[in-house]
Amino acid sequence: MSRFAQNSAPRYTAVSYTWGNETPSEHIFINGQPFPVRLNLWSCLHYLAQDKTAGWTHLWVDAICIDQMNNAERTAQVRRMDTIYRNASAVSVWLGLPPSVEQDRSWHEPIRTFEVSDFDFHDQMSHLANHSYWTRFWVIQEFLL
Repeated sequence: MSRFAQNSAPRYTAVSYTWGNETPSEHIFINGQPFPVRLNLWSCLHYLAQDKTAGWTHLWVDAICIDQMNNAERTAQVRRMDTIYRNASAVSVWLGLPPSVEQDRSWHEPIRTFEVSDFDFHDQMSHLANHSYWTRFWVIQEFLL
């Protein structure tokens, strides 16, 4: 993990996702130390780490980059969200794994590319349109910036 002033930050990708209701149950390692994260964020980071075409070198993730236990910092950062997302070189939107993958795959298996024959367009588009991501207030700001 690296800290940068906004005016001297390198190119970064901001990650937009839903936190979910569960408490942190997974761990990532930041500078060699375990850091608790919710399952949805863990899934997102797991996928991004495997995606060799993404081209990112720095990620900005609210649950990691904002000290969630510090109310003053959290409030200040929330006020800057528009700037954070606007200044990102890209925004990666994580809607989660497709429902069939969530139910069927082991978390230890690599994520595979889906074949057209594996894809039920109607079911997947319905799942996408009804995803909880679209009910979040912040999505409009994150998605449009």
